[in-house]
Amino acid sequence: MTNPTTDSFTTSAYLHVERQADPGLRGDTRLVCRTDMPTLLAWGREPTFHDKNKAHRGNSVASIPLRLEWYGARSAADVTHAVDWPEGRELAEAYRRQFPDIRLPETRRVRRWGTDGDEFCRDRFDAGLDDCWQRRARGQVLGRGTLSLTVQIGGHCEVRASDLAWTGAAALAVIDAAEAAGIRLEVKAVSSVTKLFKGMCDTQHAIIDVKAASDPIDPATLTLAIASPAFFRYQVIHARGTLPWACRDNMGSTARVPADLQGELHLAQVRNRSDAEAEVSRLIHAVEQLALSHAA
Repeated sequence: MTNPTTDSFTTSAYLHVERQADPGLRGDTRLVCRTDMPTLLAWGREPTFHDKNKAHRGNSVASIPLRLEWYGARSAADVTHAVDWPEGRELAEAYRRQFPDIRLPETRRVRRWGTDGDEFCRDRFDAGLDDCWQRRARGQVLGRGTLSLTVQIGGHCEVRASDLAWTGAAALAVIDAAEAAGIRLEVKAVSSVTKLFKGMCDTQHAIIDVKAASDPIDPATLTLAIASPAFFRYQVIHARGTLPWACRDNMGSTARVPADLQGELHLAQVRNRSDAEAEVSRLIHAVEQLALSHAA
């Protein structure tokens, strides 16, 4: 098995591709491919595959009308020109209603003395104290205002389209709970595969910018990126064909996301209610530990 040497480059689907030494596999390398939702969606409408992978493009597009259930779509246009997944939003919301009530701990307000505030205390002033003003502050406050969340999307080809949506439902529950508490999340979708290229050992990791910390929640984009089978099975998988090496027929096998490519919060793939509930509980606890602190 050989690994070619290449510099960083771009493709029509990826804004930046870098070949790195793989810290988890001695002697092997990995491709870290970064992009964003607008780039991938625009590419999907007019896909340009590398010459070595054009056969994948033709075979896949021709089969879309026969595999709509696999894509979780009603028509071929819903696959190739997806900008939203309304059915997925409904499905993810139906899944979320099966979770227990999810919220971060309520903050409480306590009295604080200082040099400014809402009420002046003459007794403290006469006693020669500087902090004569009283104000009410939250007893539990934000230690950090922003956190990064990575969500591993996709899965094996035999996973039902409806089961792929559990990951999205869990992620949306965490995002809503965190942002309702005033914690802004940066969200990235990640797809990791191995055995992608013929005659090569490289793993490939696609990192997709979905939401900046400063962005408001956009349910349509979030659902499409982290819950839609069509987005993953068309845009994300096919984007691998823009890379300048011949892909295997199965377009790679799902692999774990390496720790150094995970956010401070990371949601691995889940396929059912119990696993989704466990991941949501774990991540909500992590948010509390990372972002909330108790005021002195």
